[in-house]
Amino acid sequence: MADETTGQILNAGLESLTQDAKATEDYTAQVADLLDNKVETLIKANRLDDAAEEILVLEKKCRQSSDAISCSKLIKKLCSMYWEKGER
Repeated sequence: MADETTGQILNAGLESLTQDAKATEDYTAQVADLLDNKVETLIKANRLDDAAEEILVLEKKCRQSSDAISCSKLIKKLCSMYWEKGER
């Protein structure tokens, strides 16, 4: 133990947390459909809370299946729609 560095000691057993998980499912098509159609319609109708709920339901599925690209697109849209409407 004397020859191990502090970093090795602190990171022992944490390898699984420092590696990105592989996506188990691809939600690219569902995200594109949701963002291009349903969310835009809800935003135009000034129903931001309903649009946010739709985004967050799909975001949870993406997050749970480690689809980081789709997840980030959804969160970006969620933030930008409130930012653009001035609800900061």
